[in-house]
Amino acid sequence: MDGGLTSPLDAPWHRLPTDAKPAALLVFRWWNGRPGHDLLIALPTLTRVAAANLVTMTTRLSEMLAAFGHVAHRLHRPCRRGGS
Repeated sequence: MDGGLTSPLDAPWHRLPTDAKPAALLVFRWWNGRPGHDLLIALPTLTRVAAANLVTMTTRLSEMLAAFGHVAHRLHRPCRRGGS
């Protein structure tokens, strides 16, 4: 065994390299007649992924954890008033 992920199904999709799967899906959906719908889903998703990559490349982990702790504390504050 090569240590990679395996699938119980023997399908052509599983034999594709990981980098080729999005391209194959895009070609299939374009052929299926819904390219506009796919772009409406793909563009915001790609934008979020790009923004997440930018943030993680330019921000230290300690700063991200501090910001997350601050947001979590502020979100938990209304719960304390409710008796939680």
